[in-house]
Amino acid sequence: MREYKIDMRTDHSGLITFTEPNANGENLVVEFTKCTGEGKHFLGNLWAKHGFIEKPVKSYWSFGNEVTKGDDCYRAYEVFTNARYAYAMENGKRKQVGCRPSVNFFYVEEATEQWFLDTLEDIAERFYNCDNKRRYCVKYRDEDGCDVEEYTWDMASALEIFNRKEHSVIYEDGKETEFEK
Repeated sequence: MREYKIDMRTDHSGLITFTEPNANGENLVVEFTKCTGEGKHFLGNLWAKHGFIEKPVKSYWSFGNEVTKGDDCYRAYEVFTNARYAYAMENGKRKQVGCRPSVNFFYVEEATEQWFLDTLEDIAERFYNCDNKRRYCVKYRDEDGCDVEEYTWDMASALEIFNRKEHSVIYEDGKETEFEK
């Protein structure tokens, strides 16, 4: 693991600043929060209730990356979220009607120190390998009739989306894969 500094903001959240830039000249700061709770409205319980994760968790880690290069600041090298784009037909043309991040449920587990370190290692690996390309795309139609493309880093995350959505197809580097339901 590369060197980094931790700036704790509270007992459960802080910033991690990687001390050296990557080959693209980018610098990385990772914001993290340990989310805890209980009760029927806690996301760890709701995600399990609706089938996104196998069993409820009492805590989980949330990560957000901020990358800077010169005066530019942007989000990249994310592991906790996938990119989700929704499209609809308007006047006979395909039009993007939404873009929002969606949770990558592969990274939702009980918030342990080891899980934190493993996830941080995944982020650092992507950052220092300059690998910001989401290789897998799951295409499906949502409940509003919009065609959706959800992009993710790894096959495990793509399969998690695929298994939740009817009539979905996984593409790897632009080519359809052989997965069937």
